[in-house]
This record gives sequence, C-alpha cells and structure tokens, in this order.
Amino acid sequence: MKSRLIWGAILLAAFAAFYYVTIRPAVTPMPSRSPAPAADRMPLSNPRPSFPMPKELRTATIPIPVFPTPPEVNFHVEPPALKMEIPIQHAATIDFSIGAPVVRSGGEDQEALDRALQAMAEATKDTKFPPTKQ
Repeated sequence: MKSRLIWGAILLAAFAAFYYVTIRPAVTPMPSRSPAPAADRMPLSNPRPSFPMPKELRTATIPIPVFPTPPEVNFHVEPPALKMEIPIQHAATIDFSIGAPVVRSGGEDQEALDRALQAMAEATKDTKFPPTKQ
C-alpha cells in the first residue's frame, strides 16, 4: 500500500512539473516591457555619410535559357498482331490449347461434333421465324 502512495505522489509531482514547465508559460501572457523614453535614448554620435550619385547607370541583361523540347515518345507500344490463318476444314476441330492452332479430325472429335450437331438440331426443331412485313 505504501508503494502505491509513493508512486502516486511521484506521478502527481511529475504532472505538476510538466504543467509548470510547458503548459503554464504558453497560457500565461508575458509582462510587456515599455520602451525607454525618448529623452533617455542616446543620439547618434556621427551623422550618416552621404554618398555621391553614380554618373551612369548600367543595366545587365540576363539571357533566358532555352531548353530543347524533348522528342515525343510513345511509351505504349502494341505488339504486332499475330495472324493465324487456318483454312476451314469440314468435320475437323481446331485446338488452341498449346498456343498454336492444331487441326484434328476423326476419333473422339468426330463423335463430339456429331453429338453437338444433334443437340443443335433438337434445340432448333420447333423454332420458326414469322415472315417480316414489308
């Protein structure tokens, strides 16, 4: 219990010291000092010297630096378009899975094409388009 009271007193003293050193001088206005009366001031012992005026005034011209304009640079460069021309072949599939076109025909590809053709025929058997009025 004694140690708590001692630590409390130390903290209270620290806060009080902090207040009196930092916060109180900022809040309390400083007393103003009035200047000494004019009679008490000492006059200048020597008068200021007078300088002769220059006979001719010279002006200097400062050249303005001219910086060359940088060339226009297009930072967005599009890669050249890849032209993959593959002739259309009946009953063949084109596989692009490896990045290049590969034409395949027969086997599983032919069966998949036949199934897709039957599914499209079934989906469109009841579809009819009415004639347009002209």
